[in-house]
Amino acid sequence: MESQAPEQRDISAEPTEGTATHPESCRICGATLDGPFLTGGKWRVQACRSCTAASLVPLPTPEVLDEAYHQGGYADERGQVPAPVDRLLDRFSRRRLEFAAGDKRSGRFLEVGSGKGRLLKVARAKGFDPVGIEPHSGRREFGTNRYDIDVFNGPLADFPPERGPFDVIAMWHVLEHVPEPVDFLRQVGKLLADDGRLAIEVPNLRGWARYVTGDAWFPWQLPYHLVHFTPKAMEIALDRAGFEMTSITTRSLEMQILCWSQSVLNRLSGTDELSYRLLKRNWQPESKEDWKDLARLAGAGLGLAVLSPFILAAAAVEADLGGGTVVRVAARKV
Repeated sequence: MESQAPEQRDISAEPTEGTATHPESCRICGATLDGPFLTGGKWRVQACRSCTAASLVPLPTPEVLDEAYHQGGYADERGQVPAPVDRLLDRFSRRRLEFAAGDKRSGRFLEVGSGKGRLLKVARAKGFDPVGIEPHSGRREFGTNRYDIDVFNGPLADFPPERGPFDVIAMWHVLEHVPEPVDFLRQVGKLLADDGRLAIEVPNLRGWARYVTGDAWFPWQLPYHLVHFTPKAMEIALDRAGFEMTSITTRSLEMQILCWSQSVLNRLSGTDELSYRLLKRNWQPESKEDWKDLARLAGAGLGLAVLSPFILAAAAVEADLGGGTVVRVAARKV
């Protein structure tokens, strides 16, 4: 059924340093944005009453985003992860592949935003012919060198369409980074076979962790996350892009653990994703203030240990009630 979106406002705004001029309208349905969920410096996350999504305002320039992705939580890890962690990540990737592939057991598999290629490696081991698209050259080189997998280095818009179609296309935590998700999905649709399966996962704006931890919610991630989805917003975006949603869940064990833990640590310590950066080993204390942050994080870790039974209880039931950490969907072309 075609979603009827309100007419988009034509508003011009003077750009500020590091931001792009654009109308303050929803990037899913075009409706006028409501008041902010969150403010952080020059950034605001504003809600859409029509489709229930939220958008980052103003939009960062490509230059600002490129600089941001080379620091903070998205900077490259230092060194290799320990072998037990590596095996655990492989296990999580196999669970993701199981959902992405559905009833397909072989065929051409494309991951948009393939990172270091772990899901592609698992897909090949299960009988698929994997291809990745990864704009970050460092991550792309890791995947090609370590796993010997075909990964295109560049944005989706530059990927040769003649390389399609693909039987399965997966996008894990990619769509929230895209300024125009509906147009992006339409581009993806051109690469998907007529009987192909599209699998997407993004953070869930209606998840319990967001309500509990507020502005400390880990997936806010200013200014990286440009659009925040609810299950309703995801269905509308897919519909407008020419897809029909065939399944949906808000359950993801690994993301529930990560989101709840990091959000609670953010709240208790007053730091921003510091434990995540320590986990990725791309941060080390360099100043007196850094050491203070580390001490606050250690204290927050004790608080997390005390709260962990309640967090585990919430994680066990939230997805059954639609309040899980992610929106994970499968869709087909219509």
